[in-house]
Amino acid sequence: MRKAGGALGLLAAAAASLAGCGWQAADGIPAVDTADLQTDIAGRFADAGEHPESVTCKEPLVGEVGQTAHCDVVM
Repeated sequence: MRKAGGALGLLAAAAASLAGCGWQAADGIPAVDTADLQTDIAGRFADAGEHPESVTCKEPLVGEVGQTAHCDVVM
């Protein structure tokens, strides 16, 4: 097993822009929930010919400039 790292931040940013914001935090700020983010990232790897064993995001991706989400991808 190996973990993918470098391009993951770019994938998360792309997921936020393309998946849409399907969840809102208590303060009303839009966000991509963890399940949608994990599905989107796994799909992008699959589209590139890679099939991760798992994708785990511990928190949603908040829809504000400069926000990030940390996800682990196991190949």
